[in-house]
Amino acid sequence: MKNQLSKREYKYRCKIIAENHLKKECQIYLDSYVDSKWLTYKDVYLNKVVLLRIKAAHNFQSASKAMWKAGMSAKEVSDAFNNFAQTLKPWLEDDIDG
Repeated sequence: MKNQLSKREYKYRCKIIAENHLKKECQIYLDSYVDSKWLTYKDVYLNKVVLLRIKAAHNFQSASKAMWKAGMSAKEVSDAFNNFAQTLKPWLEDDIDG
């Protein structure tokens, strides 16, 4: 997509990125959003509401991914403790019986 931009569109894309300090992940999201909504970078640059919508959607997506990863990590920790407890269970039962 970036290779197909006109000089003017490339300039607006660079301005959006520089003025808003967008990281690479957000730049990729911006590119896909502009492409999917048939917008131009000039439209996004001149309409701050659209830019805020893009940034909000990206931040929501990032937060969702982080919560999913945290949930998966918590489940993995819980499973690890359960596995550890199952490993110790025969030894503990021998001590109680013995």
